Amino acid sequence: GSTGVNRFSGSATIDGREIEFSPLALTRRAGPPALMEQESLLTRSLSRTSQFALRRDGTLVLMDEQGNQLIEYSKR
Repeated sequence: GSTGVNRFSGSATIDGREIEFSPLALTRRAGPPALMEQESLLTRSLSRTSQFALRRDGTLVLMDEQGNQLIEYSKR
């Protein structure tokens, strides 16, 4: 995938609604501070993700163990 600055790779294990991402490998390019902060938030959120939901409109929602939404991806 891409964070907007760096590329990342890893794997995911899915069991029902549970999902676990392996540690991510990232390239190490520097970017504008705002994009670097966004990248940090993304990678931290992926490491905390433990469940997901796929909405009828195709939106993917990644959540932590308590069901708190961490990331939302849509087809827009």
